[in-house]
Amino acid sequence: MEFRIKLNPFPGTPYFTVQEHVRSFNPKIHTFSNEYLGQTEKHLRSLFNIPPEFRFEIYEKRELGKLLSHMEKLIVKDDPETGIDFMIENKHEKDQTTLFDLSYSFPHVQHDFSNYDMILIDPNASLGIPIGYILVFSKAKSFDINGVSEDHKNPDFIRDIFILHKVLEDYAERGIDVLLRESNYKAAVLNQMIENCHYLNFVVDKKYRSKTMITAECNLKFLEEIDKMGYVFGTQRISQKFMITIANYPTHSKELVEMLSDRVATI
Repeated sequence: MEFRIKLNPFPGTPYFTVQEHVRSFNPKIHTFSNEYLGQTEKHLRSLFNIPPEFRFEIYEKRELGKLLSHMEKLIVKDDPETGIDFMIENKHEKDQTTLFDLSYSFPHVQHDFSNYDMILIDPNASLGIPIGYILVFSKAKSFDINGVSEDHKNPDFIRDIFILHKVLEDYAERGIDVLLRESNYKAAVLNQMIENCHYLNFVVDKKYRSKTMITAECNLKFLEEIDKMGYVFGTQRISQKFMITIANYPTHSKELVEMLSDRVATI
């Protein structure tokens, strides 16, 4: 199989400790799903700065459409299709029930959530945790949707929540300050790479650029060269041009981003 270096927004590259926790999971020993759920909520609230008035629930991914149907407006903080950080000067209409999607934003998530009714986190994106569930924080008391009960005994569910809470624990041990510092550095390297490459052009004004969804316009020749190098970006075709989106997640090391920048400079 051809080796590929995945920098596409979704699904995100798994965090480097995921396989370690997959291997360590023992269904005969690791049976305390309530404990794992409690630790998961604790770490999520700390890492994403989510206040206590939001109720935490876990849903199967197939329930996402029903969740969205309860909301009048969706804001994706760091939009993988546009590369825009929509928290910057976002004009929010308070009379609308609004879902705030942080799936593509970690670790850049320290914001005021007072104007939002629901917070959505798909751990398969910027967290790099490949599980079959979505994480929801909501001000509403309940929805007519089948959430995952805390006394759920399904072994697959327990395994996924075990992996989720263990990887979140790894992030918490590294600390949000370290994660932010590394993310800011990688974003600066990627933006400098775009500025220096004559095949790439910015598509978002500097003030509104996401630090996790790095976007640029390019041509087919550039995409072909990148493909030969083994890199996978998010791509969209717009008329005769293409737009790429490069994910800057904690799952991507500084060395990987520096290597990408060096290799693009040779095109």
